[in-house]
Amino acid sequence: MKGDKQLLILLKLVFKKLKKLEFIMNESFSVPDEKLRQESVKNLQQVQKN
Repeated sequence: MKGDKQLLILLKLVFKKLKKLEFIMNESFSVPDEKLRQESVKNLQQVQKN
């Protein structure tokens, strides 16, 4: 399943870019919704485990 592996790598790259963008936006606008931020941190931790 070579295609699947390439897709996974691509998804990880896209996810990293999205996380970076989200971080920049959080820095710029300082998201008031703490729950939302905790949720994204939880998602990131889950991805790092996998």
